[in-house]
Amino acid sequence: MAETESDLTLIGAWPSPFVLRARIALNVKNLQYLLKDFPRDLASVKRAQVICFYMGRPDLSLNLIQQVQPQNQEQSYVYGMLAFPLLELGRMEEAEKAAKKALEINKQDSWAQHNLKWNPSLCYLEGHSPIQNILEVYDQRIWKELEKTDAAHPEVYLNSLGLLLRLYVRGEIDVFEDRLKILTSCITDQRNWFLELHLDVLILWALAHAGEFSKAEDLLKGLKSRVAKMNNKKQQLMQKGLSLSEAMYEYGRGNEEQALELLGPDFDAKSYKIIGASDEQLDVFIEVWYSMLLNTGQATKAIEALEKSIKKREGVPFLWRLLERAYSMIGSKEATIAGEKAKVLESKYFK
Repeated sequence: MAETESDLTLIGAWPSPFVLRARIALNVKNLQYLLKDFPRDLASVKRAQVICFYMGRPDLSLNLIQQVQPQNQEQSYVYGMLAFPLLELGRMEEAEKAAKKALEINKQDSWAQHNLKWNPSLCYLEGHSPIQNILEVYDQRIWKELEKTDAAHPEVYLNSLGLLLRLYVRGEIDVFEDRLKILTSCITDQRNWFLELHLDVLILWALAHAGEFSKAEDLLKGLKSRVAKMNNKKQQLMQKGLSLSEAMYEYGRGNEEQALELLGPDFDAKSYKIIGASDEQLDVFIEVWYSMLLNTGQATKAIEALEKSIKKREGVPFLWRLLERAYSMIGSKEATIAGEKAKVLESKYFK
C-alpha cells in the first residue's frame, strides 16, 4: 500500500532527548485537523517535524509548517521551521530566503542561524586547506564545547566523529589519531550509547578502528536487541539503520568487502534518514561507499555511481577527486579532466 500523509506513526525506540519529547504517537491527518483550530500551536508542529525528520519525510514536515505559516507570519520561528525541510528537500534558495526572513524578524533566532550555518570544517576539507586549519576547527569550535558548563557531550562526540570519519575517508586521519584516541576513551562509556542511532553508527566505526572490538560488539548486540523488541513494521523500518551499523563496524575493522555486501550494490545514503541524520551528515556514508568500491578494485562500478552523483552535485570537489582516482585505476585519460575540475572547484572555496 502506498504511503500517505495519514500513515505517519512514531517508530523511535532510542531514548533520544529528541524522541522523548515527541513520544506521543502523532497522526498527521489528525494534527492537520488540530492545527485548523489552533494554527499558532507551533510546539505541536515542531514535535511532528522531529518525527518527520527521523522518518526521512521532509515533505510531510513542509506540508505541516506551510499549513500554519499564514497565521504566524510575524513569528521568526516559523520561518526557521520552514527553512529546514526546504533544505532537506534540496530547495536551497527557498531555504535561504526563509532563514533570512526569520533573521530579519529576530537576529537571535537559533533555528534560522542553524539553517544558514557555514560549516568551516567542510569548506576547509573541500578546499584542500592546510590541515592546521582543520585542526583549529576541531579543537576550538567542536571539542572546546565540552568546556561549557551546559555542554551536550553526545552532540560534541557526534560532531567530532563526523569530522574524523570524513578525514579518514580522505586519508588525512594520521594527524588526528591522538584526538581520535581521546574521543574513543569517551565513547567507550556506555552512557553515550543508544541516545541517537546516528551517534551509535559513528561510535561503532570509531571503536572498531581503535581495536575496541569487544565494546563495539556489545553496542551492536544492544542495537539488535532493541530492534528485536519492536513490532514487525518497526523492525522493517529499522533494518537499514542496522545494516549501516554493521557495515560501519566492518569498515572500521578493515573488512571492506563485507561492509560493501551489507550496504548492497545500489547504496543510497539519503534513504537512511531513519538514523536521524541530515543530508549533510549522511554525505559521509556515501563517500565511505565510494571509497570502499575503489579500495576493493571496483573502479567501473565506482565510475558509474560517481558520474550519477556528480550530475546532481557537480560542485563537490571530493567527488571529482574520487572520480579522478577511479579513472586512473582503469587507465582512462578522463582522469586528467576530473582532476582539473577538482582543482578549479577547490580553489573557489577560499575566494
